[in-house]
Amino acid sequence: MNACGNQENTIEDPIDIHRYAREDTTEGIVVVAGNNPIEVRNRIEEYEIPETTFVEKRRVLYAILDSLTRVVDTNQIDAYNVTDSLNYMAIHYMQNILQDIESVYSPLKHKMLSTAVSPDKQLRAYSWNENIGAPFNSNINVFQYFTSDKKLKTAFNKQGQNTHDIDFKASKITAVYKLNSQIDGNLYLVNFEGDMSGSQKFMGSTVLALQNDTLHFDYVGFSSMEEYCFILYPKDMYVHSKYDYKQQQLVYTMKNSDGTIETIVYVFNGKQFDLKQD
Repeated sequence: MNACGNQENTIEDPIDIHRYAREDTTEGIVVVAGNNPIEVRNRIEEYEIPETTFVEKRRVLYAILDSLTRVVDTNQIDAYNVTDSLNYMAIHYMQNILQDIESVYSPLKHKMLSTAVSPDKQLRAYSWNENIGAPFNSNINVFQYFTSDKKLKTAFNKQGQNTHDIDFKASKITAVYKLNSQIDGNLYLVNFEGDMSGSQKFMGSTVLALQNDTLHFDYVGFSSMEEYCFILYPKDMYVHSKYDYKQQQLVYTMKNSDGTIETIVYVFNGKQFDLKQD
């Protein structure tokens, strides 16, 4: 979600309670409301979570997500600000929760969340729709991974890769694959999808590098010197992507409106994907 605007009112207290004037009010959810989303996000990052146990924190996270599903129906003038606050409070709680080893044995499950896990169980992605009231979906992704010494860390990609008219940051993660890499550290192929508009979608892939206990989103995983590949297509077109471990091939299959089928194949060379030429 992009945010802009001038700060009109200074936020004095980042832990003010914001309650909806409706019967379905969720009590006790801390939501920061203000006219400058960036300032609010900064205050949320500084907010000290009062709950102490995994179960208590998870309960609050689920309540935040429940509230997020209702914001667009409240007809509030500041619905955008409340939605943005809820999303970033959810990120704040989730990153805290996902650093607890209990989250590995009890993965987060909520109707808002979709999950993709690598085969080696070292990288997991949680995605959810921001629910900003637009006619198409915009998503948030939080990643959980193990470091070399088996500690849990999280990553939230704040910087969107906005070249070529798509935004990986706002896409939905659909699959994660561990690659047989020839570099120091681990490489993971991540497939994603999203909406460009109410009538157009995109599907793509990128390579994330787990090096020096940090998850890097800017690895150049394609020999075309791109960080990702993608396909734009109308919503009534069928597009599917998968990774063949045996052949080390990323395959995109497209069925056109006339029934013809096209395929695009990328072959992994140990460091990058090369476009396979016929």
